[in-house]
Amino acid sequence: MAERRIHLRFPTLSVIKTVEIHSTDGKTDIPAIMCDVSVGGLAMITFMPLPKNSDIVLDLNMPDINLHKVTAKIVRVEEKNGTFLIALEFSNLNPAVKKKINAMAIDWKKCEERMSVGEKIECPHCSYYNLCSKEVKKKHAAHQCSA
Repeated sequence: MAERRIHLRFPTLSVIKTVEIHSTDGKTDIPAIMCDVSVGGLAMITFMPLPKNSDIVLDLNMPDINLHKVTAKIVRVEEKNGTFLIALEFSNLNPAVKKKINAMAIDWKKCEERMSVGEKIECPHCSYYNLCSKEVKKKHAAHQCSA
């Protein structure tokens, strides 16, 4: 199956946050496990469904990314064993936040490519660093602490 995504995305599975959602039904705080983020939207896993095609306003703070009062449309809801994969498409995103998310996605992809061919990884200059859970980051951090 061909990749239909327009925007480069990066994983955020290690980030567990409460997503504050404002909808026509009122404000809801939903515990969510973030799957990935791009300038176009995000995917998260929740324990409650959200209505597909509804517009919401969300607040979410992750390391280095602050999504405050971002309007999004729920474009996909998939249920599996009592959990729900929710895909959101951003309707409005601050240009500075877009730039930061795009830089993080590019750095994540470059790191993946370098790792795949055995090149040295440069962690300190990576904009994805604070979200990274790769073994190479752990080794870099341990080396920094012992220096």
